[in-house]
Order: sequence, then C-alpha cells, then structure tokens
Amino acid sequence: MTGVQTCALPISTNGLAGSISGTTTGTIAANGNTMTISGLTLPDAATGVILTVTQTSGSPSLSTFTGNTFTVLAIATQLAFVNVPATATMNTTLQSFTAEARRPDNTLDINFTGIVTLSKTSGTGGLSGTLSAAAIAGVATFSSILFNTADTYTITAVSTDRKSTRLNSSHLGI
Repeated sequence: MTGVQTCALPISTNGLAGSISGTTTGTIAANGNTMTISGLTLPDAATGVILTVTQTSGSPSLSTFTGNTFTVLAIATQLAFVNVPATATMNTTLQSFTAEARRPDNTLDINFTGIVTLSKTSGTGGLSGTLSAAAIAGVATFSSILFNTADTYTITAVSTDRKSTRLNSSHLGI
C-alpha cells in the first residue's frame, strides 16, 4: 500500500460460537501490509467457527479474507480431585494432591488460572494447612493439608473464577 490512507478492517464470525467481543477492528497503515488483533473472545464452545475480515474503508480495495475453521473449547465447569489419599494419619501432612479444572467433556482446561479453596464439609476435626492455591494451567496443587482428629472427612474444592462456581467432594478416612 502506498500513500497516506489507511484501511479499516473489521473481524466477524459465522456466529457458531456466539457474538465476538474485544477489539474487532484493525487498521493497516499506509505503506504497511499487516494487521495484528489480539484479545478477541467468543462466549460459547463450538466447532466449525470461521473468522472473516472485510474492508470497510480506505484504499486500495482489498479482498475479503475468510480464515480456516477452528474449534472454540468450553471453559471449565467443574473441579476434579486427583490423587487424594484414601487414608492418612492425624496431625500429619497429607500426600500432595491436586484439583483440576475440567470442561463439560471432562478434559483439562489449561487456561484456567483461578484460586481453588478447600473446605471440610463433614468430619469432626479441623482441617488446616494452606487451603487455597492458584491453578497453573488448570491444576491447583495442595501439599500442606492435615486433619487433627481421626474421622472420615469430606472435603470440597471451590473456585468462583469465570462467573461460575465449581464444586467437587472427596471422602478421606483419617
């Protein structure tokens, strides 16, 4: 492109994953040949999503670009405990375990970075240690948890990230 004009290029979708949000327009400056747009979001999971870029102003006239189809994955809707010990000794730190943020199809949501918090929902004794952990790539690790009384416990992991609460429970004999 030569001269001092710019081209306005909005991005749209075929609607399969809901309405696109974020900065949906870009500009190719005069004498330039690229446009970078980041931070676009689509609210719904879908397969066969297509992005289209169409020139709305400026010159020279550019052809409409239609991208390849892609899949928008669902966000995590649940937490699942992994490797929670079935038994432990009171007043002794439990073996390290994790809580994974999982999508509705039970796959790990590696984009989940919320804080996961443990609580005791049944059992007579107390739960202590570091009860909250930040998820890294969808996995929150707990390595300093202990109970002070012999009993059977139910623990729950909760996160309020991404506008919904995810719950899961695990039973543990101490």
